[in-house]
Amino acid sequence: MPRSMLEAELVKEFCNYLTLNTAHTFHAATIHNQNGDTGNFADIELTTSSGELIAIEAKTHETRDAPNTVHKVFGQLLNEQRKKNEFRNAIHPSFAILIPSEVPDNPKAPRQTGKDYYQRRFQEIPTNHFHGFGVLVNAKYVFVFKRSEPQALHVYTWSGFYNNENPIV
Repeated sequence: MPRSMLEAELVKEFCNYLTLNTAHTFHAATIHNQNGDTGNFADIELTTSSGELIAIEAKTHETRDAPNTVHKVFGQLLNEQRKKNEFRNAIHPSFAILIPSEVPDNPKAPRQTGKDYYQRRFQEIPTNHFHGFGVLVNAKYVFVFKRSEPQALHVYTWSGFYNNENPIV
């Protein structure tokens, strides 16, 4: 399955999970976009029940293109800074990435969980550069979503993910 279809599936299931789980800290009170990256929106843009606007870029390591997705995270988060829409005009969003937790079925993809794969690859970047980039673009979270039953969502701070800290949720 092409990466774009895998990312679309991840986005759909993640949004369904956050909409249905009203007790979750990051419950989506309103989903402004879940139809992928557009000229005005990130892959996902939502407002949580607590009122935080979050723009989320989805990435998956489930294809042989996995190494490129690591680099694309940074380019897309930078690109997000220029986008404007009615929600961003009212509140400056926090930014995040969404990755799957599962080990891919695809034999050409890395045989690691999404967390392990992206964490290892991010840790190849010097610490001060990674943390500085997060401050520059207001990257606050890394969402690691388990799609298989029972579904689960672990949320890390941007720096906490890099530092291998426990999730905040």
